[in-house]
Amino acid sequence: MTPRQLSILGDDGPEPSAEERRRFGPPAVTVTPIATSGRTEYTAHCPRCSGVHRHTRPGPRRGPCGARYTIPPADAVPDETE
Repeated sequence: MTPRQLSILGDDGPEPSAEERRRFGPPAVTVTPIATSGRTEYTAHCPRCSGVHRHTRPGPRRGPCGARYTIPPADAVPDETE
């Protein structure tokens, strides 16, 4: 088995204060809703690793790379079919 190398990426910008994190939560990210059979899932464009992570519900989330961000509610995401 080949060992995997992990890279630690720096965050862009200054770290928000504890008060800002408590009041506002992690920053919102750009998402694309995916309609699956039975539920809506969201692909989040990660600000930390520039990857795309998939989540099953909105709200504050942590990506697999460790980034913290907020998935906006479904009614706040524009419908691309219009």
